[in-house]
Amino acid sequence: MVDTLERARDKRGLPYRNHYHGQPGGVTVCDFLLAYRKGKPCPACGTTVAKIKTGSTASYVRRTCQPMPS
Repeated sequence: MVDTLERARDKRGLPYRNHYHGQPGGVTVCDFLLAYRKGKPCPACGTTVAKIKTGSTASYVRRTCQPMPS
């Protein structure tokens, strides 16, 4: 978790938002394991990544690696 947060900090956030110095961030879609990869294979198990609606946004999940609670 710390490594992930440090990498995000070093890249200064998402490209469509400016960081505290007003410059665009450097995190791209390639930096995410699952986000924005609907329909593509999971890097861990190979099953298809699904996109589910979570309130006003969406989440990307692997149904095999991340089973829905019963």
